[in-house]
Amino acid sequence: MAISKPIFPPRRGYMEVELGGVRRHLPVSDVVAPTVPDQADDGPTEAEDTAAMLIDHEYRLTLMELGLSEGGEA
Repeated sequence: MAISKPIFPPRRGYMEVELGGVRRHLPVSDVVAPTVPDQADDGPTEAEDTAAMLIDHEYRLTLMELGLSEGGEA
């Protein structure tokens, strides 16, 4: 993603971008034709979805065992 308020000094032939929350300089040719695969809104993979559900399940079980609720009320 292109940056509207850069934090790095300008470099000829490079553009400041933010990828995955990290800002860096990339050659303009890479920004125009990215070498990083485009991750469209395909959604989570089956493994990521299963892992997320397992984490949520374990979290809720732990809260229940401690006698707590998600809102922090006992």
